[in-house]
Amino acid sequence: MAKKLSKKEKKRLKYLESIKKEEKKEEKPQTKPIFKIPKTLIIVISLIVLVVVYSYYSNLNRPHYVPIKTDTPIVGNPNASITIKSFSEFQCPYCADFYTKTYPEIKSKYIDTGKVKFMFYEFPIEQIHPFALKASEAARCAYEQDKYEEYALLLYSRQSQWVKAGPGKFKDYARELGLNEEQFSKCLDSGVMKEIVKKEQEEGKSLQVTGTPTFFINDRRIVGARPYEDFEKVIQSLLSVTNTTS
Repeated sequence: MAKKLSKKEKKRLKYLESIKKEEKKEEKPQTKPIFKIPKTLIIVISLIVLVVVYSYYSNLNRPHYVPIKTDTPIVGNPNASITIKSFSEFQCPYCADFYTKTYPEIKSKYIDTGKVKFMFYEFPIEQIHPFALKASEAARCAYEQDKYEEYALLLYSRQSQWVKAGPGKFKDYARELGLNEEQFSKCLDSGVMKEIVKKEQEEGKSLQVTGTPTFFINDRRIVGARPYEDFEKVIQSLLSVTNTTS
């Protein structure tokens, strides 16, 4: 028969048990709290990885294409005393207005008669016109087959159509103009023309071009889709100087 503990013994027993519990707590290893990565950071890192991977595999699937022409497209007499440099972009409505209304008159009276040479510089403004860069690339691919002017004028005249439908129309227009579709597609899909377009943009920036269309008739600047008469006035004044000095 177990001996009955006195109050004093019970108290001492409880005290010993409490000491043992404290000792066990101290024996447990103190683990440092695990650093938690914020969910937002995880999402951002995941997106960056996806973009890098997508870009890598997209480049692998792109066709290889070496540009034939890297100069600036020119129409007219290359030895003309007057040069018009045009900095424009295909999605710009003011540029379309110039090329569908004013350009045909300039071409008929001055370019086709050998008095003026006209140079087409690309200046896409992607911040407001997301399809402009790809349109410039497509025009440069048409230039590879000596069809820059025809293709550019088609893009301007059909601007509302392809802006609504998207860049998929660019290959349709190449087919319509009788271009070699395989060569055009390979050129456009390679993305190689982007660097050429960017170089022309940089040239425009060096001339303080900030908007489109911007023109330089020799050293005289004209900004905006101005009427034919404004161009005629400058061209005629330059021709007069040339005639008096020759």
